[in-house]
Amino acid sequence: MKFTKEEVEHVANLARLELTDEEIKKYQLQLSDILKEIDKILKVDIKEDDILITTTKNSNVYITDNYSELLTKEEVLKNANNKDLDYIIVPEVIE
Repeated sequence: MKFTKEEVEHVANLARLELTDEEIKKYQLQLSDILKEIDKILKVDIKEDDILITTTKNSNVYITDNYSELLTKEEVLKNANNKDLDYIIVPEVIE
């Protein structure tokens, strides 16, 4: 498809652009080239099973969790700077 001079002027008018005749010719060619590329893309025959969903062949890759021994409540509270009974007191961040 080729853009006409009138179509380029119409688009320029919608965008509130003032174009010279030289710019109109330049944009006619550029917009026509863009439409040619889009037409190529639209002509590509794709089947549903050929659609690329991911860029890697890996699927359902999981990392194994490595559990270590947990600290007891007493050990955690022993390391706390500010505590009250069984709770660690932290500075207020939201008023």
